[in-house]
Amino acid sequence: MTQPAPFKRIAMLLSLVVLAVVLVLVFAGYLKPTQELAGTSVDDEPVPTTNTHNTKITGTVAAIWQWQAPEDALAEPGEPTTADAIPFSADALYEAFQNVRIDENGDVILDNEALEALNQTLHYGQMELSSQNLADLQELIKVGVPGKAGEQTAKIVVDYYRYLGAENEFNTLYEQQDSPVDMSSDAYTRQYEELTALRALYLGQDVATSLFATADASARYMFDVQRVEADSTLTADEKAARLEEINNRLTDATVPVTNWRERYSTFLTEKQRLMDAGLDEQEKKVQLENLMHQHFDPDELAKVRYLQLDKF
Repeated sequence: MTQPAPFKRIAMLLSLVVLAVVLVLVFAGYLKPTQELAGTSVDDEPVPTTNTHNTKITGTVAAIWQWQAPEDALAEPGEPTTADAIPFSADALYEAFQNVRIDENGDVILDNEALEALNQTLHYGQMELSSQNLADLQELIKVGVPGKAGEQTAKIVVDYYRYLGAENEFNTLYEQQDSPVDMSSDAYTRQYEELTALRALYLGQDVATSLFATADASARYMFDVQRVEADSTLTADEKAARLEEINNRLTDATVPVTNWRERYSTFLTEKQRLMDAGLDEQEKKVQLENLMHQHFDPDELAKVRYLQLDKF
């Protein structure tokens, strides 16, 4: 039986680890900023990006979306329109990109949410688009998302589509190699480093670092855990201490909120007191909302929306 390619095994593990990140955050409550690197895209001008940890969020794509049928949609019956010429619709694009965030400078914030929007739009690389398809898709995005954010999104979508094609070739290459089933964590690490270099080539270092920050943190977590577990020179207590340090690094690299661990821990303590206070459900909801805003500002709450702090 043919064994899965080494990187595909990595990808399967990473998909589980990324999901586990959310659970780690919910139950442990840690995290902090990662550093971004400057770079250029494989063609055209580099896409301006923002530091998602220090930039003020002012809205989302949903708030500025303004798509209307383009003029060629008024063509004679039976004549194709721009929107009909590609396997996308304005509604589908809105659904994919509505939660992508915009900063105070009008730039799109590139993070894991933006990455998911790209994957959803391009069906995770499972569709083939012609050059004209891509050009039409870019125009549709620019109509729907005005200003710099639309220009940036339109360019990144095409760069990302090209990257997905290169990633498929990368995976195929490893599928053709006769690699042992049980590979060392160092071998997996080297392959992942090759993939990150491929991302930088097609997207630019800055864009790739921002989009894949969560995936990269999850990969480092997985590789570090494997090394610790395989280290026979460590005692059980030493392994436990190393694993706790690794967990802290994971959270410190995932949630873009200053002093997150300490503040979130305090919030959870006070939230538990509220839950035990014997109040009716409506009063609990009101007080929980107040508690959230006591500990975090609106920008910070937007960044950790996926943790559902407002749920009991």
